[in-house]
Amino acid sequence: MKLRNLLLLEGYVSDLRPSAAQDEALIRSLYDCHFKHTKTGVNIDIHWGFLPKEFASPVNTDRLWSSIQVVQLGGKEIPTLSQEDLLFILCIHGYKHSWEDLRLICDLSALIQMHQEMDWKWVTDEAHRLGTDRMLFFGLYLAKTLLNTNLPDAVWQKVKSDTKVRSLAWEVTRNLFQDRDKSLGIFERSLST
Repeated sequence: MKLRNLLLLEGYVSDLRPSAAQDEALIRSLYDCHFKHTKTGVNIDIHWGFLPKEFASPVNTDRLWSSIQVVQLGGKEIPTLSQEDLLFILCIHGYKHSWEDLRLICDLSALIQMHQEMDWKWVTDEAHRLGTDRMLFFGLYLAKTLLNTNLPDAVWQKVKSDTKVRSLAWEVTRNLFQDRDKSLGIFERSLST
């Protein structure tokens, strides 16, 4: 993995240190790798997937690559996901981590507030097409109810019409400020029914 070797040369360390022969197996079995700079403490996560292999991922990475946008950062052009795609990824990421950290909800809320012009019709239609309505609605419900994130009325009506989302949000809210079981059990059962 060329990127890993470059980061190691720049002073980053990783808990994964496979040999060159193990690289291929690593890429097949995992979906990310974490690096931390030894002096600055800067963290970098390299992703070649969005969910562990045991999850059925609704994300079509070929479509993601076809809708990449470019932003200016530090005087350089950086390719990035569209705001709509990033919304999906943040909702999937939050689900994967059982929305166990308020930071995950804050990230989602900040994205929505920064991009009020988001194509919400496409977002909700795509979630429905992929069968991920509840995953999307769950993240949006948390952002709206916990952080008062502004959502278009039509989107909010769809979100709050899913009664299962409310019970899931109650679980997350209850668990945010106490020790909790970080398993995905409640989500696995609730997202499928």
